[in-house]
Amino acid sequence: DCGTCGDGRMCTETNQCSCTVDAAEPNDMEIQAFMLGDFPDSPDTEMTFSAYTLDSDTDVDLYRVRVRDTATASPTVRVELRNIPAGSNFELGAWYRCDAGGDATRCDAGTDATDTTLGPVGCLSEETGTMPERVQLQSFCDTDDESGNVIIQVRSTTWVNACMPYELFV
Repeated sequence: DCGTCGDGRMCTETNQCSCTVDAAEPNDMEIQAFMLGDFPDSPDTEMTFSAYTLDSDTDVDLYRVRVRDTATASPTVRVELRNIPAGSNFELGAWYRCDAGGDATRCDAGTDATDTTLGPVGCLSEETGTMPERVQLQSFCDTDDESGNVIIQVRSTTWVNACMPYELFV
């Protein structure tokens, strides 16, 4: 019996209060990235997700978004991370992979990611504290069809019992 664990927490088998694991877990590795949906670029598609959490200081959340190029212009992908739990500091990253390869995608908001493990071109946002994080990628592939996949990463640099859900806008 843990007594009252509080918001976003549950009592474990070892009688300790722990963060409730969200429905996307396990999603700590790219192969486990949770599919958020299929996003055509015409008409513009946007969605907000607010049921996901980082359940420990070592948890990394990875998501996948399928981008379908249905317009003449190259798809632009914007991702925002909002409602970061008080006392914590989270980072947001997004990487684009063209289906056809030959990726010359650019980072229009955020800083260029030097880690290419999750894709050839990525953006990072490393605002401090609970400030919203924002990245934007402009796809440029080798063919007229610039469809691809975006891998989104949320992780903490400071995690203070952050069991409450963050908001992810794509």
